[in-house]
Amino acid sequence: MKPLLAVEGLRIRLPARAEIADEAPVDVVRGVSFVLRPGEAVALVGESGAGKSLTALALIGLLPPGITAEGRVELHGENLLNASPKRLREIRGRSIATVFQEPMTALDPAYSIGFQLAEVLRCHGRASSRRQARQGAIQLLERVAMPNPAGRLHAYPHQLSGGQRQRVVLAMALAGEPELLIADEPTTALDVTVQAEILELLSRLRRELNLCLLLITHDLGVVAQACDRAMVMYAGELVEVATVDQLFAEPAHPYTEALLTATPKLHNSPPGSDLAPEPLATIAGQVPEPDVLPAGCPFHPRCAVAIEPCSTDSPSLLSWTDSAEGSPRQVRCWLRGPLAGNGGGEESSPC
Repeated sequence: MKPLLAVEGLRIRLPARAEIADEAPVDVVRGVSFVLRPGEAVALVGESGAGKSLTALALIGLLPPGITAEGRVELHGENLLNASPKRLREIRGRSIATVFQEPMTALDPAYSIGFQLAEVLRCHGRASSRRQARQGAIQLLERVAMPNPAGRLHAYPHQLSGGQRQRVVLAMALAGEPELLIADEPTTALDVTVQAEILELLSRLRRELNLCLLLITHDLGVVAQACDRAMVMYAGELVEVATVDQLFAEPAHPYTEALLTATPKLHNSPPGSDLAPEPLATIAGQVPEPDVLPAGCPFHPRCAVAIEPCSTDSPSLLSWTDSAEGSPRQVRCWLRGPLAGNGGGEESSPC
C-alpha cells in the first residue's frame, strides 16, 4: 500500500543559547524515519523526553520558534518541511489534524462549544451560513457520541467533563475531514473508564472514516488497545518498530522489554489470599538530556544486559522479517533481533 506520510531522516535541532559562549546546537530528534499508511493506527511510544511530541509538531510545522527541522516529511510526495506558511495552514485540519493532551487548553473558555465548532467548519469551507454551521456542529458531536449534541452547543468548556471536552476537541479535528489524525496523549488527563471510551471512539472513527491514526503515548496499555504497529522511541531515536502483537509477544530491544515490565498488571488473587501484590517494576535512571548523551547506545547506562560495544559504538536500526508472522521488524541493539541469530539483517529504510 502506498504511504500516506513518509518521514525520512528527520532531525530536530535546538539552537545554541546566546548567553553561553561556544555552545553548539543540539539535536533532540536524530535521523527518525517511518511511514504511515491509510487506515492504520501506529503508536509512537516512549518516556517523557524521548522526542515524541516534537516529532509530531514537526510533521505539521508547529515547532516552537528557533527550533528547526531537517530531512523530509512527505505527504503524498510533498515535502512539508519546505512548505510555505500558507500551504501548511491549508494542510492543517484538512489533511492532518491534531488532538492534544489537555482538552481544556485546546478550547477557548470565552466561547460556547457551538461557536467554536462553527468557526472551525467555516474555516475549512464546510459551512456558508449559520444554519449550515449549526447543523454541521450537531453532526460532528453526534459522530463523536456526545450525549444531547444539540443541547451542548450552548455549553462552555468549563461546563463539560474532561471526557466530553475531549470529544469536542476530537469533533473539531474531524471537521476538516483529515486523512491523518495525530493524537498526542489524548487520554492521559482522563480516568480509566473515560479513557477506554475515548480509545474505543478513536478506533471506531478510524474504521468508519479510513483515518490513519498516529497515537503518541507512554502507556503500553493504550497501545495494546488501539494500535496495529508501534514505534518505540528513546533519546531522540527509534529503537524498535514492530506490530503490536510482535512487540508484546517478543520485544526485541531491552528498553521495550523494560517498558513492558514496568507496565502495571492486574492480579486475580483468590478471596482471602495472603499473597502480597507484586511491587511495581521501574527502569533505573532517566532519559539522558540531548546535550549530554552517553557514548554508544544512549540506553546502555540503564540497560541490564549491556555488553562492551554498547558503551562505545552506536548500533544502526536494522530490519528483518519475523518468520512466524511474516511482518517486517526493526531494532537498534547489538544483542537483539537479527544480530542474535535471526538471519543477518540489514540496515533499514522505513517500514
